[in-house]
Order: sequence, then structure tokens, then C-alpha cells
Amino acid sequence: MTRFAAWLVPFAVYAMSAYRTVGYWDVGEMDVVPYMFRLAHPPGAPLYVLIGWLWSHAFPFGSVAWRMSMLSAVAMSLAAWCVSAVVRELCDDAWASLAAALIFAFGSVAWAVATRADVHALETAAFALTLWRWLCWYRSGSRVDLYVAAAALGAALAIHPVAMWMLPGILTLVVARLHERPLAPLFVAAGIALTLAIVPYAFLPRDVVFAAGIEVRGAFSSPAAFVSTLLRETNVALLLALAGVAVAWRRHDVRVPALLLSGIGSTIFALGFPDESDITRYYLPLFAVLAAASGYGIGRLRRRYVSFACYSLAAVAIVWMLVGGRGFFDQPYDTRALDESNAVLRSTPDDAVLVSTWELAPTLEYRRDVDRATGHRLIVSSWYGDVADRLGGWLARRPVYVVGTPEGSVTGFGLERVATQTDLYRVERLPLKR
Repeated sequence: MTRFAAWLVPFAVYAMSAYRTVGYWDVGEMDVVPYMFRLAHPPGAPLYVLIGWLWSHAFPFGSVAWRMSMLSAVAMSLAAWCVSAVVRELCDDAWASLAAALIFAFGSVAWAVATRADVHALETAAFALTLWRWLCWYRSGSRVDLYVAAAALGAALAIHPVAMWMLPGILTLVVARLHERPLAPLFVAAGIALTLAIVPYAFLPRDVVFAAGIEVRGAFSSPAAFVSTLLRETNVALLLALAGVAVAWRRHDVRVPALLLSGIGSTIFALGFPDESDITRYYLPLFAVLAAASGYGIGRLRRRYVSFACYSLAAVAIVWMLVGGRGFFDQPYDTRALDESNAVLRSTPDDAVLVSTWELAPTLEYRRDVDRATGHRLIVSSWYGDVADRLGGWLARRPVYVVGTPEGSVTGFGLERVATQTDLYRVERLPLKR
């Protein structure tokens, strides 16, 4: 029963709080790109796009945006179940494993990602599945476990290359068993992982896979923000995770340090990448590992009164998270992106060129490609100043508008604000000075 609840309870909560309409920025992009089977922004997320295309067409219920939100709900509830499976593998305690699953599932970052179209939902599920199967191989030495773990690792990398940061932890488990395991299956497993990781990217243009202009400034450029997010995500459950790490240290259990090593890499990377619009998504592997460590602590501290205190602390953490996340249940009724796009369409003629910032451009593309609601409008995702060389040609044939706050100016052209609920400007050619 606890095994089923570790998946069903998070899924039910996610399903009740998932977005039903198209969103802004990356969320809006992932609402439309998989359904239309197009290229996503770098690094491309090829396996996510493929799975999203299959899911959004095979699950023909509700809006396409809601289908993609539900894909994230399924993926993140699977990740929570895998966290519980990791705890069962570590200490074979059913209730501790359920507590760990719920501690992870109801964290604010995990809950947010689980209820919208987001690559990191599927990547986190693949991450958690990979760790679970590697732990199974560590115990059993089974080639089936090894090859499934390798396939999950390859899939995680094909969803998002941030999964590469779990490799140090996996290598720790491999090295710890290297003296008693044959090498040949390990080479086969490496081939499986590499094939599944590389082949999906082979069909993408190089400039999509290797993004230009991304600046990594070095680790821990924003530690205060990270600590704040960590405390908000884990709250009192962090004490249980620290207890689990301490127990593992005393028992010389290499598995828990290996898990921590697998989860912390993407966080260190993210802390050197502060320009990312939502850096907290990169913390999810660490949060999953900390939840597993908390379950390990609960399961290993079996003395009567200590055990009661641990379970009480876990219950407090879960209730605290649920109460703190009650605002997520308003998300199904959030139609702001849809309303703004409708306002833009009502305020512009059918043949207009709409130069939109990234915030609303994916929403407009969703309205064009999925809802077929934009008429003959041309949607251009760009900053106003970056399309200077095209403005003259456009204006000679059709009206041009800028959606969102304009960045940059163009000599010879001016902007007139249009009265609407979103930032909308009509581009006008200025008279020549004599």
C-alpha cells in the first residue's frame, strides 16, 4: 500500500493543481514545441520533445497545455516513487520510504515543476530512476539492473545534459564494487548509456545543442538565494536528512555519500549560472537526494522514542509543505498568459507583424499553431532593437507592433503605446529631419 501511495498521492495533488492553459516563457514554449514536434531552445531536450509529442497526441483530453502539464505531473510523481524506492533499497522501511517520497513531492520547487510543462520534470524522473537502479545493481550485481540503470542514465542525458552531473556519484558506486564485478558488463552498460544519450542529439543542429552566449561565472555566485530556497524546500525535513547522512557516516555506508555526490553537481553548476530565468529547477536532483537521505535517517534510527520523534518530524514537514503550497491549487484557474495574448490579438489587425519578447512570444506561437487563433499575423520572437534591419520592409507591406517592454531603439522609427492590458506598441516611421 505504501508503495502505491508514494506515487498516487503526489500524482493526485499535482493533477488537482496543474495549469490548464498556456503559460509564459519556457513553459509556453514547452506547451507548444513537443506537440508541433519542433526544436526547443538550447540544448534542445530531444527526448523530452519526442516523449511530449507522443504523449500530447496519444492523450487527447483537454487542452494541449493541460496535457503537457499532466506529463510533468506523471513524471514528477514517478520521481517521488523512485525516491521511495531508493529508501527501500537503502534501509527497507516502507513508512520511511513513503515519508521521503512526500517530503520530496511537496517541496515548493518540485510541486511547481510538476504542475507545468517543464523539461526538468522528466529529467528528474530519469535521474531518480537511474539512482534507484544503480543502487539495485550495487546490491545484487544483476546485469538486468545494470543495463536498466545505464538506459535510464542515457535517457536522462537525452532529456537534458544537466544529468551528466550525476556521474561522479555513479562512478563512486562502480568503483566500490569494481573488485568483485566483471568488467565486460560495465563496458556494455557504458555503450548503452552513450548510445541513448548521443543519438537523439545527432538530429539537432549544432547551434541548438551547443548554445552560444551562455556565461558560467563560477560556483556559488548566489549562495544566499540557494540557502533560502533549500530551507523553504526542505524546512524541518533537512534535520532528518542530516541525521541520515550522520548515520551513513557512522555505518560506513558509501551509498548515501554517492547519492549526495550525484545530486549536488547540478546545483553547483546552477549557482555559477545566475542568469538562468529559473535556477531553482537545477536544484531538484539535490532535493531528491536529500529527501532520500531523510528517509534513510528515519529508517535507520529504530530506537523506540527516537523513531517516534523522527516520524513526527516527518509528518510535521509534510503538513507544513502542504499548507505552504495551498496557493498551487489556484493554478488551474490562472489564465493570465492566455488573457494577455487575447488582448494583443484584439488590439492588432489580422495582417500585423508582432515582434514579441520571450515572455509572451511562446504564448502567441501556441495560439497560432495549436489554437489557430492568430489569423495572418506574423509572430517574431525577438527584441525590438534586434529587428532594425527588417522594420522598413515590414512596414512597407503591413503594420508592425512590439509586444512586451521594448529593449533598444531604432533610428528613424518610433513607438506609440496602444491602450491594452499588456505592453503593446505600434511601430511608426518617423519623418525625415530637414
